Amino acid sequence: MNNLKVFAVGLFVVFVGLFVFKNIKDKEAPQQDVAETGVAKEKQEQPEKAVVAEKKKIIKMKDFKGQELLEAAGMKWKTIPKRDAKKVAVTGPYGKFPVFEGRHVAEFFNGKLHAPENAPAKLLFSPEPIHPEIDAKVFKKFKGYGYNQDKKMKVERGKSFFIMIQDEAVMVEEYFISYNWKGNPEKDRYLIRSSNGQIYRKVKAPAIAEK
Repeated sequence: MNNLKVFAVGLFVVFVGLFVFKNIKDKEAPQQDVAETGVAKEKQEQPEKAVVAEKKKIIKMKDFKGQELLEAAGMKWKTIPKRDAKKVAVTGPYGKFPVFEGRHVAEFFNGKLHAPENAPAKLLFSPEPIHPEIDAKVFKKFKGYGYNQDKKMKVERGKSFFIMIQDEAVMVEEYFISYNWKGNPEKDRYLIRSSNGQIYRKVKAPAIAEK
């Protein structure tokens, strides 16, 4: 009988303990949820704060026009005198090309030189002078391309041009490269940038476009 009482008391203690443990757990659960939710919110808010910070770092740059960039690089506007076809005799292959500061003014496309039909009154000119060793630079460049394998390559400078690209005038020199290729004599024509000796364009034959 005493054993039954002890067993009953034991069961009662167990049930009371479970009840108390359940109540404590239920009370703590909302606090844990709030804590977990807070952590989750913090994790979600961190990327948003980072995005806002990144947006603040972005600096809006001025929308420069092409001409403004060229002017900022030191290029200057110069007025090109109008060419009066009635007063100037059209002679030679470059007779229709305007001349400015000792150079023919031309357009270049489709591998050929074109006399400008509607040349603007003003163009942007670079202040950079002709490279003092441009002939030697051109010779070295084409020698490096293998044009002088038989030691017979010849480099000749031709006319000087201002090539019009919209409102810009690109200063170039005409060069003729004579060489032998597979035993046959060849002669190529190139336009070379005056300031640095770099190749601007290769000119097709005939060099001047026919109107």
